[in-house]
Amino acid sequence: MALSEDIRRAVDQWTGSLRSLGAKIRWVSADNLHVTVKFLGETPEEQLPALIHAARDVLAGVSEFPLTIADSGVFPPKGAPRVLWVGIHQGGEALQDIAGRLNEAVEPLGFPKDTRPFRAHLTIGRVKSSSGMQAVLAEMEHAPDTFGDCRVTEVALQQSRLKSSGAEYTIIKQFALHGSV
Repeated sequence: MALSEDIRRAVDQWTGSLRSLGAKIRWVSADNLHVTVKFLGETPEEQLPALIHAARDVLAGVSEFPLTIADSGVFPPKGAPRVLWVGIHQGGEALQDIAGRLNEAVEPLGFPKDTRPFRAHLTIGRVKSSSGMQAVLAEMEHAPDTFGDCRVTEVALQQSRLKSSGAEYTIIKQFALHGSV
């Protein structure tokens, strides 16, 4: 799912103020911001055709929908934060529906069902150490009301490769959603 440049810029500008606080967090670059609807893990190449077929079936009847990026928080919500995120308001239910349907569709292919409830979000950082986190959490209380709106017109199957500089994403297949509702 492609985010508008305006949203990427707004999120990046805000996270810049968080980055300046010096906490030990691995920040997600603006170019890598995305919503994960189903994490598959290591996937043998021979499974890709069946995976693409299952995703195509799930997304065949899905129409484009609006998305509003707003709010911020951490996972887990209680205890020591491990992930910092920016939330999805409008469009979150549509993403939750897609995630649930994909979860069901890929289970017969050997991908375990997610056990935690789906929460639509953009991961903005992964906490490496609790040092400096209090300042970051305090600043997150002042997140903008919204980072912007966009329209979801496609969903992509992506491959991620972890590198020392962060994750590198490659689109394997894009699935266009149907026109406006």
